[in-house]
Order: sequence, then structure tokens, then C-alpha cells
Amino acid sequence: MPDSKLAPKVEPLPAFNWRPYAFIAAVAGVAVALLPADLSLAGSALAISIALAGGATAAAIMLTLQLKTRNARIHTAFDNMSQGLCMFDANEKLVISNKKYVEMYRLPEKLLKPGLSLRGLLEIRKASGSFTPDIEQYRTDLFAAMAGGK
Repeated sequence: MPDSKLAPKVEPLPAFNWRPYAFIAAVAGVAVALLPADLSLAGSALAISIALAGGATAAAIMLTLQLKTRNARIHTAFDNMSQGLCMFDANEKLVISNKKYVEMYRLPEKLLKPGLSLRGLLEIRKASGSFTPDIEQYRTDLFAAMAGGK
């Protein structure tokens, strides 16, 4: 059973009520269907735009909340790992790091934000005393090992 002191508390996201947005989109859609045939094209385009905007807004908000929930779960999982982790993209930019990594190397958590370069992380570690090799030589050796499939 996990120790409740170690598990971070994850705040639930506020509930999103999508119904008003769906209602607005539906009403606008019905309004478009009921428009007289001789109504100007500009009026029809406006009604269609309102319907599409309402539906698109609801979909965008729902997708954003779903992504935030998924991100929160992933960060919670990474932060509860027993290993330190930091992951970089192909441009050597930090994508994610966990709390264990920060603790292992006694780093200021506020500096390890997504987008930090590999060189920047190594400079932070060097300044904190947790990294002693030459940064350029380390990067050269790291990329050679990666190219060799290691």
C-alpha cells in the first residue's frame, strides 16, 4: 500500500459543463434551417458561423480539459517513479523531468522547465557540483553512443 505522505495530491480539474455550448450550437443550427430562402447570403453565413463557432468552442474546451487531465496523470506517474528521469527532444530541449531527478542532483526545480537545453541542464548541474566532466566532450560521447544504438 503506498505511503500517503509520499504520494502527491492531485487536484481534480473543475467539471466542465458542455451542455450550454452544445445548446447554443443546436439553436444556431435550427435557426439556420428555419431561415427563409430569400434571406441574404450574409445573414445565412452569420448564422452558420455562430453555429460552427459554438460547436468548435465546446469541442476545443473539452479537448483542452482532457489533455490537462492526461498531462496531470502522466506527471503524477513520473513524479512517483523511484528513478530520476529527464527526457529531451531531437532539438536537445527538455520535454519532461521528474522530482526524483531534481532531488538526486540537488537542482533548483524552478530552473528545470520544458524547453531548457541539454547544455543548459548540464551547466546547471555543473554549477551545483553534480556534474564534473567537460560539457562538450560529454555531449560528443553521448551522441556517438546514441548513434551506435546505445
